[in-house]
Amino acid sequence: MFQRILLPVDNSRHSDLSLEMALAVAERFDSTVVGFHAYAARLHENRFRQLEPSLPQKYQGPAALDKQRQVHGSLILKGLEIISRAYLEGCAARCRERGVAFQQRVAEGKNYAEIVKEASTGYDLVVMGAKGLGEDRDQPVGSVCLRVARRISEVDTLIVKDGARPEGVIMATLDGSFCSRRGFRLALALARAFDGKVEAVTAYDAEFHSRVFRNMAGVLSDEEGKLFRLQEQESLHQEVIDKGMGSLCQEHVNWAEKMAAQEGVPFQGRVLCGKPATVIAHYARERRPSLLVAGHFGSHHIDGMDLGSTVEALLLAQPPNLLIAADGVRWSRVASEALERVPKGVARELTRQRVEEMAKRQGEGTVTPELIQVKYGQWADGSAKAQSELSWTPEAKERMERVPPFIRGMVVKSIEAYARLKGAIEVTPKLVDEAKAYWESTGTFHL
Repeated sequence: MFQRILLPVDNSRHSDLSLEMALAVAERFDSTVVGFHAYAARLHENRFRQLEPSLPQKYQGPAALDKQRQVHGSLILKGLEIISRAYLEGCAARCRERGVAFQQRVAEGKNYAEIVKEASTGYDLVVMGAKGLGEDRDQPVGSVCLRVARRISEVDTLIVKDGARPEGVIMATLDGSFCSRRGFRLALALARAFDGKVEAVTAYDAEFHSRVFRNMAGVLSDEEGKLFRLQEQESLHQEVIDKGMGSLCQEHVNWAEKMAAQEGVPFQGRVLCGKPATVIAHYARERRPSLLVAGHFGSHHIDGMDLGSTVEALLLAQPPNLLIAADGVRWSRVASEALERVPKGVARELTRQRVEEMAKRQGEGTVTPELIQVKYGQWADGSAKAQSELSWTPEAKERMERVPPFIRGMVVKSIEAYARLKGAIEVTPKLVDEAKAYWESTGTFHL
């Protein structure tokens, strides 16, 4: 699951805690830890130039300034890289002691930006301390950690706030979204690896709509209230929507209980009432789990968001450690090879889309050959029931022989639907090409 772990380090207290966390996970999952440090030599060079006017007079001449710039630039560039290597050698020594595979990376640039860039190059997990060398004890999370967490959405990110290992109770938040379901599966995997148990927590705010209606009642006139049917709408929300939200939350817990039973992991579920971020944070302080797991985005996610409001609130809260489940679906090497066997073009792309949609519905973060076979089986059942209803020319029939058998029936059915749309009574190669072009432009087999 976690083959490569990215570990940003800076020799701070939280950096040491995150190293211990990365080692604990790597030992259980046979992972490779990649230590990473970024140094901002150019930032120091720019700052030095800003300070040049304040240098003593003997350094103000052009020749003297140029010499100082060269000396300072050389010392900073080489010196910061030497310091970075020293940080990473300390990590390497700890990994050797524990028998964990270790690699190291050094980059020059703004720390958070370089961490985000490195994380996009093929990692399964980022483990980083909540604070760095500039730690402010009044702040639960440092600026680098916060910026990284907001910008990484396709890699799972474990924010280390204390030294607790992911043992005992691992608490996972649920809201029915793909990220939260994926987070719960991560919680199950960690619980199995560390012989722990999982508690699923979901919440809904039953008072929200009441507050909204009370607010509306204060601004609407009697006539406007009657037009809007304010009292009727408020009653509807109380009797249907609010109660329905409670039932929906219970369904999330029921799903989690089923998943935990399949994996043989001890389970407990809880539905909380109140503003989700607030009541979950309060409940976590009471229960004191070793790890809290939440999705990067929630069920109200829209394009352009950098971090869901609930997980951001949990990130800014006090301990426990927080694992933020990524939004992306990855393909295993063998699954990718299987996808390459689907004819290149619209068929392969739509196969990718449908398989990833199924993975998300199931909360799976990685597409495996087994998952592909399940989807292929569903398509095969549908294709077997599909019957041709139009006449086909021999050339068009020959084209269909190239389509994989498990989706051939559905492709035939979709082409015939396109033919009817065009008023055709016979399927020709030209019409097949037109249907293919239509699929490519719309991204779907369906009309």
